[in-house]
Amino acid sequence: MILSFIALAGCNTPSMGFRSIEPVTLTVEGSTFDVRVNGTRAEAVRTNKQYAPGRGRMGDRASVAIEKVSGCILKRFGGDQAVIFAELDY
Repeated sequence: MILSFIALAGCNTPSMGFRSIEPVTLTVEGSTFDVRVNGTRAEAVRTNKQYAPGRGRMGDRASVAIEKVSGCILKRFGGDQAVIFAELDY
């Protein structure tokens, strides 16, 4: 039981550089993300369940979410189907 709780606690946890930042929640084409922006870096954590989302499609959706929240264009981004990191072009 304790193991289950520990596993669930990490489902929506931001990475180290974004922990003190309140997220902005945004849904893009059925994918919901918690987006956090810290200077020229951003992170989008997918918070909804989706069956086998493709990494390319999820990256595109996360990019749109990050651009809308930050108001910036992405220089580059990477990650997986759950967490996408981006460098912003101010």
